[in-house]
Amino acid sequence: MLLATNELVVLTRDGRVSARRRLGADALDVWAVQRRMALGPDGLLHVLLGRDVRSRPDRVAVVDPISLRQVKSYELDQETTYRVLTPGPRTGQIRLLGNVGGDVVMTLLGPKGVAHREVVRTDRDNDLRVFDAVLTGDEKRLFVGYHGADSTGADVVRLSPAARQTCRAAPGVGCLPDVHGGMKVVGDLLYTATGSATRVDERNPDGRIRRRLNPRSGNNHLMAITADSHHLYALGSCGYAGGLTRVTLSTGETTELASRPENEICGEQLTLNRSGNALAVLSLPRPVPQTGRTSGSAVLFVDPKTGRVTGRGTLDADPLDVVPLD
Repeated sequence: MLLATNELVVLTRDGRVSARRRLGADALDVWAVQRRMALGPDGLLHVLLGRDVRSRPDRVAVVDPISLRQVKSYELDQETTYRVLTPGPRTGQIRLLGNVGGDVVMTLLGPKGVAHREVVRTDRDNDLRVFDAVLTGDEKRLFVGYHGADSTGADVVRLSPAARQTCRAAPGVGCLPDVHGGMKVVGDLLYTATGSATRVDERNPDGRIRRRLNPRSGNNHLMAITADSHHLYALGSCGYAGGLTRVTLSTGETTELASRPENEICGEQLTLNRSGNALAVLSLPRPVPQTGRTSGSAVLFVDPKTGRVTGRGTLDADPLDVVPLD
């Protein structure tokens, strides 16, 4: 797990800290809980570290996921603020998405550092701040979601032979205007939050909507979702109603796993482990993380069948991302 202090922490399922390592000074800008870590094709953990209080530029640290020993580090360009790190489902290649001026930038990381960098969208008049990015299973399309002061939606970017938008969009809006929040690729399908507590879209690889699911997430501005081939999970923010629901994809039926104030489950991100038997919930007392040492944040380990909290790790800084190792 990555903290806003640019520290990595390894937690066991019962919430105990088994390893901890600082990778840099405190982050300067932690605008949102976002996708900032991934296991690369070499089995090592790639971590996107934002610009820190010492003005060190954004960089990617490569570490052993168990011992947290840093193997190498790649410094990125000075100008771009990188916000999201996303791996290719097939090759494991790491792509970074960020902003500089009015440009949305995509950078491909190779074995020796930055292999390629290009602009995938330009909007000089609106804050097209990257919120999330995911690749389709064949790695031919990249979905880039926005959540800025005056922007929303997601763009579809075709990656071969060169990155380019596959549809036309209005200023400040992605070409898939209904997307608002997290995205998740499962096989050939894409699931996208809309900000609505009653709607998550299931999409084809080209972005077209196949069907609309109702997670019945109560009084939430729903942005945190995850899924596997059987279920979709929706997490309410602690700044709203909170709670956790599950949608059975074969039937569209929704089950409430936890609600507040009866249950403590709420947060800004949830991740399902590879075995499908545990959810990790990043629980913050506020929707926007803070820099430096804080109190009130935790990671919750939740049984996806019952919604029961099976472990809880109290944190002394706000979490930014988590990657399950089992």
